[in-house]
Amino acid sequence: MQQDPQQPAISFIGAGNMARAILGGLVANGYDPSRIWASAPEDKHLQSLRDDFGIYTTTDNRHCASQADILILAVKPQIMAEACQDIASVVQNTRPLAVSIAAGLDSETIGNWLGGDVPMVRCMPNTPSLVGKGATALYATDGVSREQRDTVTDIFSSIGLAVWLEREEEMHAVTALSGSGPAYCYLLVESMEAAAIDAGV
Repeated sequence: MQQDPQQPAISFIGAGNMARAILGGLVANGYDPSRIWASAPEDKHLQSLRDDFGIYTTTDNRHCASQADILILAVKPQIMAEACQDIASVVQNTRPLAVSIAAGLDSETIGNWLGGDVPMVRCMPNTPSLVGKGATALYATDGVSREQRDTVTDIFSSIGLAVWLEREEEMHAVTALSGSGPAYCYLLVESMEAAAIDAGV
């Protein structure tokens, strides 16, 4: 694949639904797929990403991390510590911008798992992001440059609205409202559908 060196290389540690939505949004908006990597423990989770988007994939998290200018941590919160500690030595050598989409884990905790002193963005995308209509709240630590913030804005704008927070503590409210709010809408729609069926509509 011919690469566009002007675009930062993006690596995803974890290749689940949200990672797929983000990288799909990137490619759909013109991001060079040869600048994107993704890793997962088993290749069967990566095959569809290669087929659908033409990105690079690997089952080696360290190799994936070593390719990154921007490292998106997209594993489940309960395995984040293990995943970060596995790649910490690589991150300390290459110094990418780390971006976490894990709920409930603050930037200091994740930064420590990565070996400390790591520029980081913490973000909270919601479920409508899976269809490109989401809203993502973002918080940057002090070491994140304006250029890096702009790049992260572009990444998450590919799946909907991207909004920066002034204080990391605000992420708790975002998680409750933006993260969980769409589920209440889905529940309402399902209830209306059930009522309509009961009424013979």
